[in-house]
Amino acid sequence: MNNFKLGLIIIIVFLAFSINCKQAFASNWIFFASDSTYGNQYFYDADSIKHISQNIIEVNYRELYSESGKSSYISILKSHNISTYGYDLLLYTIVYLKLDLKNNLIMITSFTDYNKNGDILYLDSIDNPTWDYVQEGTIGRLLIESIKNNQNK
Repeated sequence: MNNFKLGLIIIIVFLAFSINCKQAFASNWIFFASDSTYGNQYFYDADSIKHISQNIIEVNYRELYSESGKSSYISILKSHNISTYGYDLLLYTIVYLKLDLKNNLIMITSFTDYNKNGDILYLDSIDNPTWDYVQEGTIGRLLIESIKNNQNK
């Protein structure tokens, strides 16, 4: 009976430790847009925001694919001769980028595609990333506006 109690205590401590570790690495994903063409949903991780300077930040955003959005993305990959092995389980992409909030500029540094199990399907770092202007009405502009609005709260 004492071994049973000791085993039970060890399991409870392990579970409590596991829950606390998951919370420490949790993300704070904030919805900021949905695309009207495919129905993909976009979120940014408020906990990932790092201020590089007064107007420039680093942030991660996640694109959660609808079925039609997933099909479109797979077609794009195929057109660039990128393997689509395992992409039948594609769920989302996380994009790592820098934003110039004052001048509406974006610099994508890398992205990672994940499947429904959380496994990495593909990752790529952009060699020599450059700043690009973010047009009005685009997902990038909606991201900038959402971050600005939430910083002002």
